[in-house]
Amino acid sequence: MAYFNWLEDITNEEWNRDLREEIDLVFFLTRAAWPYLKASHGVVVNTASLNGLMSFKTLAHWRIPRPKQGSSG
Repeated sequence: MAYFNWLEDITNEEWNRDLREEIDLVFFLTRAAWPYLKASHGVVVNTASLNGLMSFKTLAHWRIPRPKQGSSG
């Protein structure tokens, strides 16, 4: 789910929710799939939105580092 807010209005609760929903999601799903991926020589491909690399006029406040960048390296 997407949440939008100005930098100065982002609460600790919002930030922690974003981290849980973005970074934890990638970790826990990868960990659950790992035995099957390992057995089949599968791979993990993480993707993220363009907002991690560039800014859009209407979302300029999202140019700050976001949790999605944690999953894109």
